[in-house]
Amino acid sequence: MVDQPRYDDVQSELRILSNSRVDSLEYAVARDKLIAMKVLPDDPVVELTDEYWERFKEKNGE
Repeated sequence: MVDQPRYDDVQSELRILSNSRVDSLEYAVARDKLIAMKVLPDDPVVELTDEYWERFKEKNGE
């Protein structure tokens, strides 16, 4: 038998997710729990190209 997450646990985490700011720790924790429960898909892998790293460099040589 496949181990399914409890309905109440999923509902609780979804409630936290919907009531939290996207940039909050509370949102991140609830989202991670839902990913672990296989309710949400995992984030895609980021291709680490030069273009990716350029985003973190300071502008105007500062």
